Amino acid sequence: MNLADRVIVITVVSVVKFLHKVLWRYGTLNRYIVYRTFIPFYFISSKTMLTIARAIMGSVYADSFGDIGSGSGYIAIELLKQYGNLYGIAVDVSKESALATKINARRFNVFDRIDVVQCISGQCLRSRSLDIAISNPPYLPCPKEWSEALCTDSDERIYIDVVVQLIRISKKLAIVSSSSLTRCSKFITKLVKGVEIYRRNTGLDTIKIYLLVPK
Repeated sequence: MNLADRVIVITVVSVVKFLHKVLWRYGTLNRYIVYRTFIPFYFISSKTMLTIARAIMGSVYADSFGDIGSGSGYIAIELLKQYGNLYGIAVDVSKESALATKINARRFNVFDRIDVVQCISGQCLRSRSLDIAISNPPYLPCPKEWSEALCTDSDERIYIDVVVQLIRISKKLAIVSSSSLTRCSKFITKLVKGVEIYRRNTGLDTIKIYLLVPK
């Protein structure tokens, strides 16, 4: 990420953070706790990933899924709310995110169908332990008061590890998002044979969703 892109992204994050405080204060947000995590409701990548994940869950028979880099638990919890037969595992490296996910799961009455695990990139999960694996990894630089563990700052090693773990833990398929602010598209398409299934231009970057099929 060059300097100009970084300045733009930091500005966007700062504006969104301010709006979040205002909206939360006046009760116009839903009840998700997002303490020291990314704010998923405003970011196109989160909403896009949730839309694609819902479509896949509706067309592929699955009893279980994992959300790697779950943040506040937004995607995992929304899937559990829609599909009452699902069991989910939410994984995040940040203890703040793990706590937020647990609180949110209780608030939305899905706590009995989700396990929350703190570890790196899903490395703690068994191979082929879940039907579907999902990841919408963060790519924006974070304000200093947010957990440093959440702030990848386009660290491609983290993306690569996430993709590898998604393939390893999934029985049927996995999906992962990528931003044009990172350079992971070549790795996903060539080295792990990922297929781009959706693309959306946000104005700041281009969000791509890839389908990864385990061998």
